[in-house]
Amino acid sequence: MAAFLFSFSALAGEPSELCDGTAKCHVLAGTVTGDQPRLADLVADIVMILDSPELKWVHTRDRPPATVSLKLAEFLRTCFDKVMKLKNFVVHQCLAAAPPDEEPKIVEHPIPWPPERESLMREYLQKHTGDGSTYLKNPTTIVTHWTGTNNLDETIKGFERTRLEGRPELAAAGLVNVSCHFIVDRDGTIYRMMPDDRTGRHAVGMNRNALCIENIGGPTHPLTKEQLRSNELLIESLVARHPTIDNVIGHSEYRNFENTYIFSERTGYRSDRDAEPGRAFLAQLRLRLFERGERIKAAGRCNL
Repeated sequence: MAAFLFSFSALAGEPSELCDGTAKCHVLAGTVTGDQPRLADLVADIVMILDSPELKWVHTRDRPPATVSLKLAEFLRTCFDKVMKLKNFVVHQCLAAAPPDEEPKIVEHPIPWPPERESLMREYLQKHTGDGSTYLKNPTTIVTHWTGTNNLDETIKGFERTRLEGRPELAAAGLVNVSCHFIVDRDGTIYRMMPDDRTGRHAVGMNRNALCIENIGGPTHPLTKEQLRSNELLIESLVARHPTIDNVIGHSEYRNFENTYIFSERTGYRSDRDAEPGRAFLAQLRLRLFERGERIKAAGRCNL
Protein backbone atom coordinates (compact mmCIF):
# COMPACT_ATOMS: atom_id res chain seq x y z
CA MET A 1 0.00 0.00 0.00
CA ALA A 2 2.06 2.90 -1.29
CA ALA A 3 -0.24 5.82 -0.75
CA PHE A 4 -2.70 5.66 2.14
CA LEU A 5 -1.67 7.57 5.23
CA PHE A 6 -3.00 5.53 8.12
CA SER A 7 -3.80 1.90 8.89
CA PHE A 8 -6.34 0.01 10.97
CA SER A 9 -4.16 0.55 14.02
CA ALA A 10 -4.93 4.25 13.74
CA LEU A 11 -8.68 3.78 14.05
CA ALA A 12 -8.46 3.98 17.82
CA GLY A 13 -5.96 6.82 17.73
CA GLU A 14 -7.33 9.42 15.32
CA PRO A 15 -4.37 11.22 13.62
CA SER A 16 -5.35 14.88 13.86
CA GLU A 17 -3.75 16.02 10.59
CA LEU A 18 -6.13 13.78 8.65
CA CYS A 19 -9.24 13.22 10.69
CA ASP A 20 -10.83 16.63 11.07
CA GLY A 21 -14.51 15.87 10.52
CA THR A 22 -15.27 19.54 9.85
CA ALA A 23 -12.89 19.70 6.87
CA LYS A 24 -12.61 18.02 3.48
CA CYS A 25 -10.81 14.73 2.91
CA HIS A 26 -7.25 15.73 3.75
CA VAL A 27 -5.83 12.56 2.22
CA LEU A 28 -6.70 13.91 -1.23
CA ALA A 29 -6.04 17.61 -0.63
CA GLY A 30 -2.61 19.20 -0.57
CA THR A 31 0.23 20.43 -2.71
CA VAL A 32 1.95 18.27 -5.31
CA THR A 33 5.48 17.29 -4.29
CA GLY A 34 8.17 15.27 -5.99
CA ASP A 35 7.14 12.08 -4.21
CA GLN A 36 3.37 12.66 -4.36
CA PRO A 37 1.56 9.37 -5.04
CA ARG A 38 -0.67 9.13 -8.11
CA LEU A 39 -4.27 10.05 -7.43
CA ALA A 40 -5.29 6.67 -8.83
CA ASP A 41 -3.14 4.94 -6.19
CA LEU A 42 -4.69 7.01 -3.40
CA VAL A 43 -8.17 6.16 -4.65
CA ALA A 44 -7.38 2.45 -4.92
CA ASP A 45 -5.86 2.36 -1.43
CA ILE A 46 -8.79 4.16 0.19
CA VAL A 47 -11.37 2.00 -1.59
CA MET A 48 -9.51 -1.17 -0.56
CA ILE A 49 -9.37 -0.15 3.10
CA LEU A 50 -12.91 1.17 3.32
CA ASP A 51 -14.32 -1.87 1.49
CA SER A 52 -12.93 -4.18 4.18
CA PRO A 53 -15.41 -6.10 6.38
CA GLU A 54 -14.35 -4.09 9.43
CA LEU A 55 -15.49 -0.84 7.82
CA LYS A 56 -18.74 -1.78 6.10
CA TRP A 57 -20.48 0.84 8.24
CA VAL A 58 -18.74 3.53 6.18
CA HIS A 59 -21.03 2.74 3.23
CA THR A 60 -24.13 3.53 5.27
CA ARG A 61 -25.19 5.72 8.15
CA ASP A 62 -24.92 2.85 10.60
CA ARG A 63 -23.28 3.55 13.93
CA PRO A 64 -19.47 3.11 13.75
CA PRO A 65 -17.66 0.78 16.17
CA ALA A 66 -17.06 2.08 19.69
CA THR A 67 -13.33 2.41 18.93
CA VAL A 68 -14.03 4.97 16.17
CA SER A 69 -14.87 8.49 17.27
CA LEU A 70 -17.54 10.53 15.52
CA LYS A 71 -14.80 12.84 14.23
CA LEU A 72 -12.93 9.98 12.58
CA ALA A 73 -16.17 8.42 11.34
CA GLU A 74 -17.12 11.62 9.51
CA PHE A 75 -13.64 11.85 8.01
CA LEU A 76 -13.81 8.28 6.69
CA ARG A 77 -17.28 8.77 5.24
CA THR A 78 -16.23 12.01 3.55
CA CYS A 79 -13.22 10.30 2.00
CA PHE A 80 -15.26 7.31 0.89
CA ASP A 81 -17.87 9.49 -0.80
CA LYS A 82 -15.15 11.45 -2.57
CA VAL A 83 -13.09 8.53 -3.80
CA MET A 84 -16.14 6.63 -5.06
CA LYS A 85 -16.82 9.58 -7.38
CA LEU A 86 -13.18 9.83 -8.45
CA LYS A 87 -12.99 6.09 -9.10
CA ASN A 88 -15.27 6.60 -12.10
CA PHE A 89 -12.64 8.72 -13.83
CA VAL A 90 -9.52 6.60 -13.22
CA VAL A 91 -8.09 4.93 -16.30
CA HIS A 92 -7.09 1.26 -16.36
CA GLN A 93 -3.62 0.97 -14.87
CA CYS A 94 -2.48 -1.37 -17.64
CA LEU A 95 -2.87 1.33 -20.32
CA ALA A 96 0.53 2.68 -19.35
CA ALA A 97 2.16 -0.76 -19.74
CA ALA A 98 2.07 -1.03 -23.53
CA PRO A 99 1.94 1.21 -26.60
CA PRO A 100 -1.33 1.32 -28.54
CA ASP A 101 -1.97 -1.33 -31.16
CA GLU A 102 -2.29 1.50 -33.67
CA GLU A 103 -0.49 4.82 -33.33
CA PRO A 104 -2.70 7.84 -34.02
CA LYS A 105 -1.93 9.85 -37.13
CA ILE A 106 -1.36 13.45 -36.06
CA VAL A 107 -1.23 16.56 -38.25
CA GLU A 108 1.06 19.24 -36.83
CA HIS A 109 -0.71 22.61 -36.68
CA PRO A 110 0.89 24.67 -33.88
CA ILE A 111 -0.94 27.78 -32.75
CA PRO A 112 1.13 30.99 -32.66
CA TRP A 113 2.77 31.64 -29.30
CA PRO A 114 4.38 35.11 -29.46
CA PRO A 115 6.04 36.77 -26.43
CA GLU A 116 2.81 38.62 -25.58
CA ARG A 117 0.89 35.37 -25.31
CA GLU A 118 3.61 33.84 -23.15
CA SER A 119 3.50 36.87 -20.85
CA LEU A 120 -0.30 36.82 -20.57
CA MET A 121 -0.29 33.07 -19.94
CA ARG A 122 2.26 33.46 -17.16
CA GLU A 123 0.13 36.19 -15.63
CA TYR A 124 -2.95 33.97 -15.82
CA LEU A 125 -1.22 30.96 -14.26
CA GLN A 126 0.33 33.04 -11.47
CA LYS A 127 -3.07 34.43 -10.55
CA HIS A 128 -4.92 31.12 -10.71
CA THR A 129 -2.33 28.59 -9.55
CA GLY A 130 0.41 30.54 -7.79
CA ASP A 131 2.96 29.30 -10.33
CA GLY A 132 3.64 31.40 -13.42
CA SER A 133 5.60 28.75 -15.31
CA THR A 134 4.02 27.61 -18.59
CA TYR A 135 5.93 24.32 -18.44
CA LEU A 136 3.61 21.30 -18.01
CA LYS A 137 5.42 18.56 -16.12
CA ASN A 138 4.04 15.09 -15.41
CA PRO A 139 0.40 15.57 -16.49
CA THR A 140 -2.13 13.65 -14.42
CA THR A 141 -5.32 14.20 -16.41
CA ILE A 142 -6.72 14.30 -19.92
CA VAL A 143 -9.70 16.65 -20.31
CA THR A 144 -11.94 16.00 -23.31
CA HIS A 145 -14.01 18.88 -24.70
CA TRP A 146 -16.31 19.78 -27.52
CA THR A 147 -16.09 23.10 -29.32
CA GLY A 148 -19.80 23.87 -29.54
CA THR A 149 -19.33 24.58 -33.25
CA ASN A 150 -19.23 22.39 -36.35
CA ASN A 151 -16.44 24.24 -38.13
CA LEU A 152 -12.76 23.27 -37.89
CA ASP A 153 -11.37 26.38 -39.58
CA GLU A 154 -13.37 28.66 -37.31
CA THR A 155 -12.12 26.78 -34.26
CA ILE A 156 -8.48 26.94 -35.30
CA LYS A 157 -8.70 30.66 -36.08
CA GLY A 158 -10.25 31.19 -32.67
CA PHE A 159 -7.34 29.47 -30.93
CA GLU A 160 -4.75 31.36 -32.98
CA ARG A 161 -5.58 34.75 -31.43
CA THR A 162 -3.31 35.87 -28.60
CA ARG A 163 -5.98 37.64 -26.56
CA LEU A 164 -9.41 36.40 -25.60
CA GLU A 165 -12.08 38.02 -27.78
CA GLY A 166 -15.86 37.89 -27.71
CA ARG A 167 -16.13 35.86 -24.51
CA PRO A 168 -16.72 38.34 -21.67
CA GLU A 169 -17.69 35.55 -19.28
CA LEU A 170 -14.10 34.27 -19.49
CA ALA A 171 -12.25 37.58 -19.84
CA ALA A 172 -12.80 38.40 -16.16
CA ALA A 173 -10.58 35.43 -15.29
CA GLY A 174 -7.70 36.47 -17.59
CA LEU A 175 -6.90 38.12 -20.93
CA VAL A 176 -4.88 35.32 -22.51
CA ASN A 177 -6.77 33.37 -25.17
CA VAL A 178 -7.92 29.80 -24.57
CA SER A 179 -5.69 27.04 -25.91
CA CYS A 180 -5.67 23.27 -26.30
CA HIS A 181 -3.14 20.55 -27.10
CA PHE A 182 -5.18 18.63 -29.70
CA ILE A 183 -8.23 19.15 -31.91
CA VAL A 184 -10.10 16.17 -33.40
CA ASP A 185 -12.15 16.97 -36.52
CA ARG A 186 -15.41 15.20 -37.28
CA ASP A 187 -13.72 12.82 -39.72
CA GLY A 188 -11.31 11.78 -36.96
CA THR A 189 -8.29 13.81 -38.12
CA ILE A 190 -6.13 14.80 -35.15
CA TYR A 191 -4.34 18.17 -35.11
CA ARG A 192 -1.60 18.92 -32.60
CA MET A 193 -1.91 22.56 -31.52
CA MET A 194 0.57 22.63 -28.63
CA PRO A 195 3.39 20.40 -27.35
CA ASP A 196 2.64 18.10 -24.43
CA ASP A 197 4.97 20.04 -22.14
CA ARG A 198 3.23 23.43 -22.43
CA THR A 199 0.32 24.46 -20.23
CA GLY A 200 -2.91 25.43 -21.98
CA ARG A 201 -5.95 27.38 -20.82
CA HIS A 202 -8.92 25.06 -21.20
CA ALA A 203 -10.33 23.87 -17.84
CA VAL A 204 -10.48 25.82 -14.59
CA GLY A 205 -8.40 24.20 -11.86
CA MET A 206 -7.01 21.51 -14.17
CA ASN A 207 -4.76 23.52 -16.50
CA ARG A 208 -1.64 23.05 -14.38
CA ASN A 209 -1.93 19.25 -14.55
CA ALA A 210 -3.93 18.39 -17.66
CA LEU A 211 -3.69 17.80 -21.40
CA CYS A 212 -6.59 18.97 -23.55
CA ILE A 213 -8.45 17.29 -26.43
CA GLU A 214 -11.02 19.45 -28.25
CA ASN A 215 -13.57 17.75 -30.50
CA ILE A 216 -15.38 19.58 -33.28
CA GLY A 217 -19.06 19.36 -32.39
CA GLY A 218 -21.54 20.14 -29.67
CA PRO A 219 -25.07 19.52 -28.40
CA THR A 220 -26.59 19.96 -31.87
CA HIS A 221 -23.74 18.06 -33.56
CA PRO A 222 -22.98 14.99 -31.39
CA LEU A 223 -19.47 13.64 -31.77
CA THR A 224 -18.89 10.98 -34.42
CA LYS A 225 -17.68 7.40 -34.32
CA GLU A 226 -14.52 8.58 -36.13
CA GLN A 227 -13.86 11.04 -33.32
CA LEU A 228 -14.47 8.33 -30.74
CA ARG A 229 -11.85 6.10 -32.37
CA SER A 230 -9.33 8.94 -32.66
CA ASN A 231 -9.81 9.94 -29.01
CA GLU A 232 -9.29 6.33 -28.01
CA LEU A 233 -6.03 6.00 -29.96
CA LEU A 234 -4.76 9.42 -28.88
CA ILE A 235 -5.46 8.78 -25.19
CA GLU A 236 -3.84 5.33 -25.33
CA SER A 237 -0.75 6.93 -26.86
CA LEU A 238 -0.65 9.77 -24.32
CA VAL A 239 -1.05 7.45 -21.33
CA ALA A 240 1.72 5.19 -22.64
CA ARG A 241 3.96 8.23 -23.11
CA HIS A 242 3.04 9.86 -19.79
CA PRO A 243 2.59 7.16 -17.10
CA THR A 244 1.64 9.89 -14.61
CA ILE A 245 -1.74 10.25 -16.36
CA ASP A 246 -4.28 8.40 -14.25
CA ASN A 247 -7.66 9.86 -15.15
CA VAL A 248 -9.69 10.95 -18.19
CA ILE A 249 -12.61 13.33 -17.78
CA GLY A 250 -15.06 15.39 -19.75
CA HIS A 251 -14.89 19.14 -19.24
CA SER A 252 -18.24 19.05 -17.45
CA GLU A 253 -16.76 16.73 -14.81
CA TYR A 254 -13.85 18.90 -13.68
CA ARG A 255 -15.42 20.07 -10.42
CA ASN A 256 -15.37 16.52 -9.06
CA PHE A 257 -11.64 17.09 -8.58
CA GLU A 258 -11.98 20.08 -6.27
CA ASN A 259 -10.27 19.43 -2.94
CA THR A 260 -7.81 17.04 -4.55
CA TYR A 261 -4.16 17.88 -5.00
CA ILE A 262 -4.40 17.90 -8.80
CA PHE A 263 -7.02 20.69 -8.77
CA SER A 264 -5.08 23.94 -8.77
CA GLU A 265 -7.22 27.08 -8.50
CA ARG A 266 -6.63 29.96 -6.10
CA THR A 267 -9.63 32.07 -7.09
CA GLY A 268 -13.34 31.46 -6.73
CA TYR A 269 -13.84 31.51 -10.49
CA ARG A 270 -15.68 28.50 -11.94
CA SER A 271 -17.28 27.89 -15.34
CA ASP A 272 -20.36 25.75 -15.84
CA ARG A 273 -20.41 23.01 -18.44
CA ASP A 274 -23.34 20.75 -19.29
CA ALA A 275 -22.46 17.16 -20.24
CA GLU A 276 -19.44 18.24 -22.33
CA PRO A 277 -18.42 16.40 -24.57
CA GLY A 278 -21.57 14.26 -24.36
CA ARG A 279 -22.49 11.57 -21.82
CA ALA A 280 -22.86 8.80 -24.42
CA PHE A 281 -19.50 9.69 -25.96
CA LEU A 282 -17.74 9.61 -22.57
CA ALA A 283 -19.38 6.29 -21.64
CA GLN A 284 -18.24 4.66 -24.89
CA LEU A 285 -14.75 6.15 -24.60
CA ARG A 286 -14.29 4.87 -21.05
CA LEU A 287 -15.54 1.43 -22.02
CA ARG A 288 -13.08 1.20 -24.91
CA LEU A 289 -10.17 2.33 -22.73
CA PHE A 290 -11.11 -0.19 -20.04
CA GLU A 291 -11.35 -3.01 -22.59
CA ARG A 292 -7.94 -2.04 -23.96
CA GLY A 293 -6.47 -2.25 -20.45
CA GLU A 294 -8.06 -5.64 -19.90
CA ARG A 295 -6.57 -6.95 -23.18
CA ILE A 296 -3.11 -5.81 -22.09
CA LYS A 297 -3.59 -7.49 -18.72
CA ALA A 298 -4.86 -10.73 -20.31
CA ALA A 299 -1.83 -10.81 -22.61
CA GLY A 300 0.46 -10.81 -19.56
CA ARG A 301 1.98 -7.43 -20.40
CA CYS A 302 0.87 -5.80 -17.15
CA ASN A 303 1.41 -6.92 -13.59
CA LEU A 304 -1.41 -5.72 -11.35
